[in-house]
Order: sequence, then C-alpha cells, then structure tokens
Amino acid sequence: MKDRQLKKNLLKLQEIKPDKEWAFSVKQNILGQKEMERFHLLHLHGQAFLAGSLAIIALVFLAVFGTVFFKNNSLNSFSDVDLENLTSSLRGLETSLNDVTSYLKVTREPAKVLEVEEMVSSAIEEGSQFVAKTKEKTEKMDPEREGAREEVLSALTDVEVALSEMQQTKESIQQEVAGREIAELEKSALTEEQKKLLGEAKEYFAQGSYPQALMKIIELSQNR
Repeated sequence: MKDRQLKKNLLKLQEIKPDKEWAFSVKQNILGQKEMERFHLLHLHGQAFLAGSLAIIALVFLAVFGTVFFKNNSLNSFSDVDLENLTSSLRGLETSLNDVTSYLKVTREPAKVLEVEEMVSSAIEEGSQFVAKTKEKTEKMDPEREGAREEVLSALTDVEVALSEMQQTKESIQQEVAGREIAELEKSALTEEQKKLLGEAKEYFAQGSYPQALMKIIELSQNR
C-alpha cells in the first residue's frame, strides 16, 4: 500500500471519537486504576470503550507516522527528546492495542463479534504496515545512537506482539462464537430455508471463514 493511501486510511480511523464518560474512565486508568476496575470498564462501556481505544490507536498512528514519514527522511535527524517522545508514543499505542484485545476477550454475541471484525481489521492491517515501515527506518539509524535505536526497536517489537495477539484473539473469538452457535442451531427445529443457511454457515466454518459463518448465523436467526 502506498504511503499516501495508508495515511488516507489512518485518517478515516481518526473519525472514531470516544464519548466523555469513556475518556474520563481512561484518564483514571492511566493515572493508576486497579485491574478489577479496568475489567468493569470493559463491560460498562462496551462499544464506546472499543471506539475510544481505536481512536487513540488512530491518533498515535497519525502522530508517529506523520513525524517519521512526512517530516523527516531519516530518524538520524531526531533529537534525543524526539526519540524519547517516539518511544513513549509507541508504548501508548501498545497499551491501547492491549485494551482493545481485552474487550475482544469478553465479546460473545455474534452481531457484536462481527462489528468488532469490521472495526479492528483495518487497525491491524495499518498497524502492521506502520510497524514494518518504522522498523525499516529505525534500523538505518546511526550506529553511534545504538541506545536510542534499541529503545525504539524494543517498543516497535512490543507493538508488533500486541497486534499479533489482537489478531489471534479476534480469530479465536470468532471461531468460538460461530462454533457455539452452530452447535446450538443443530439442536433446534429449523425450516428448510434455515437448514440451508445453517449448511452454508457450517461450510464457511469448515473453511475457517468465521466472519462469513457468523453472517449466515445472524441471517438465520433473523428468519426465525
């Protein structure tokens, strides 16, 4: 994907805005909220929490992407403070990614699972490209600045791991929810049309196309 198109896609993510209540809760979390309160936040704010986390992800992508790719040809021109800020932004990005993954882990309704698929897939795709491009530039830094370079690379690696965990969690939840729904529907009395939709859902599931299987399950449920 070209840099211009990537920037355009990231700008679309920026349109996702958190509500005031969510922003206040996240501020509390940043200042030191307990883990049980974080878990409660996931349930309390639902999609608002996810949208807010994606908004932060988009903003960090834009901030770092803009700095690295649109203002400088090389990270060697960065001051030590600039590199510290870059590392800090990447750590913030990692936190937001982990927050979204935590939300994914408690999402169990087929319709919400599909909504999550649409919302996070682009973030994962753009994020992976973002990490790859930023790593490439970081590895070309002056060897004399090895300490700063290693700090940035370490932060990028952690973001990469967070993106991978988000992808794995998303697919795992889709498989779990689709499999559960199919098993329950197989025990139900269905019309011929519903049986056809269930058959299609099972075919998609066998192929590992879990979003498509969920779409058929939802279509079936709407016809009941």
